[in-house]
Amino acid sequence: MLVVTAVIGLMTAIAVLSFKVIGGTDPAKSAAQQLQEQLLLARDLAELEQRAIGVHITPTGYEFFGYSSRWEAWRKISGRGLPAQTWPENLLVELFIDGRAVKLDIDTKDAQRDESLLTPQFGVAPSGDFSAFELQLRVPANTEAWILRGDLAPAATQGFSGAPALALEQVKTPR
Repeated sequence: MLVVTAVIGLMTAIAVLSFKVIGGTDPAKSAAQQLQEQLLLARDLAELEQRAIGVHITPTGYEFFGYSSRWEAWRKISGRGLPAQTWPENLLVELFIDGRAVKLDIDTKDAQRDESLLTPQFGVAPSGDFSAFELQLRVPANTEAWILRGDLAPAATQGFSGAPALALEQVKTPR
């Protein structure tokens, strides 16, 4: 019964993500909210399939990967409500892992030749726990940024499993 409920929840999330119309005046907010929803879906998928799901961020978008124990490698996920996404134009993207900035300038030509260059920078474990990360999204003309983080603080939104989820907040940025 629990598996049936999880599958129904997963299918509902996929349908919502598939039909969601992202709009509004702040592309950074829309992009952050869309990624947050996809990461929550990735958490459900990781728990259901009992495998790690990772995300690779680039200056132009992001992609999801699943860990294959058969191949002992990360493999791109196609479908399942987690398609590769492109950021809106003029969006500034900064990723921090353990407080350190991550260089996001992977040469896509090199990555097409060697897919191992596109391994995830952060993700969610089969237990539903997110690895620590902070992603900042902003439009250059705005004085505000949106920060999405894997947050282990008790104030973070928690999933059904009690696993820490994601925090999304808006912050003022210096001009």
